[in-house]
Amino acid sequence: MGSRRGYKKEEEDFLKKLVNSVIDQFFKEFSHQSSRLAPPDNQPPESEKEYSEYIWTFIEKNLSSFYQPGNPFVEDPVREAAARAKQLTAELDLEPKLTPKVVTLALYDFVIFCDDSGSMQTGNRVAVLEDTCQRVADIATFLQPQGISLRFINNDDKFDGSVDKNDIRKKVHGVQYTGMTQLGTMLQSKIIKPLIVDKIKARKYTKPLLAIIITDGCPTIEPEKCLQEVLKCKQILDQHHFSPASAVFLISRVGDDQTQKNS
Repeated sequence: MGSRRGYKKEEEDFLKKLVNSVIDQFFKEFSHQSSRLAPPDNQPPESEKEYSEYIWTFIEKNLSSFYQPGNPFVEDPVREAAARAKQLTAELDLEPKLTPKVVTLALYDFVIFCDDSGSMQTGNRVAVLEDTCQRVADIATFLQPQGISLRFINNDDKFDGSVDKNDIRKKVHGVQYTGMTQLGTMLQSKIIKPLIVDKIKARKYTKPLLAIIITDGCPTIEPEKCLQEVLKCKQILDQHHFSPASAVFLISRVGDDQTQKNS
């Protein structure tokens, strides 16, 4: 995270700690979800060949609807992800047993769904959001060179597959933070319906989706609706013979909202 104009060193260090905390949430939640999906990690892979075999085992178990052996559009990303595994461990300071699970993220399209509600103006939540988005974009770009998608709860701007690590901070910074946190409703209308359900119905859901939701954890209303919408999405996937791994939802929280802590 680069130096910020007008921030003292103590404030900069504090922000870094907050951002690292949010990223830790991301990896812990991903590790929790992926442990149910990943192949047995009796012995974590080490060589590029072992990583490639691990990824293909993951595909066969979870994503065979999308990827088939022999397809160069699949083989090349798998080979590249396997080759980057050790570098990924060093750059992200990962536990070796987590690295192969993170490498499987290269198989997904990324969309970041940002909370731009008025409550985000509390304290330094916007600054933490910007830096967290930057870190996620760095990770996504490291895993796959193509752009990621960015959408907001209240703002109707949408950047689909066009955002990279060089411009994501500017896009997040330019949003007006206002309105309520209708997380469940907006997750359904801006992520689940257009990027998953509609594509399934049109037979155009050709790549699994990883949705990273960054919020202050304070839905103004409908506090349980977010989970309900995710469960409905999983049911639709199952009805169309897609595995649960075909759409993954991760929530990272910024701020210290007491309501969320007690929910």
